Amino acid sequence: MRKLTIAAASLAVLMSTAASAGELRSIDESMDLVQQGRVAPSYIPQRCAAVIHAVDSWAGKEYLGEERWQFGLDSIRNFTINAVIIMYNRQGGEAKELMATVSSAVQVMADIYRARMDNNYATGGQGWGDDKLINDDFLLCITYAKQKIESGKWE
Repeated sequence: MRKLTIAAASLAVLMSTAASAGELRSIDESMDLVQQGRVAPSYIPQRCAAVIHAVDSWAGKEYLGEERWQFGLDSIRNFTINAVIIMYNRQGGEAKELMATVSSAVQVMADIYRARMDNNYATGGQGWGDDKLINDDFLLCITYAKQKIESGKWE
């Protein structure tokens, strides 16, 4: 458990430092780092859960409508579970502890996206409309989620 707590704390510091410095990498770039073995594979589904959570919470259920809101919740849940499975397969551990670690990391990342949206709105009147990183990350993740939900298979 201590290793998981340290890992989550390290991730939080890394993400907040990167975000405050404007260095948050796109998910697409992060995938390259996963391929190089420089980023854990569970990071990608955590980021996807985070960006969907941030966009959905920014927009709100009233704006999105019931169907899109539920799709977002299902996607967040599936990406989170996917990250837990990847972590379990790579390092083992207790599912409950892994879920707590992943959920915490997803919340930290979602908060970073939301802070970015708040800043975008304050400086330009749009939360993510002109933000290439948020748009690209959201589109990549939501497209993947649609494919997986339609096929009934999450990897």
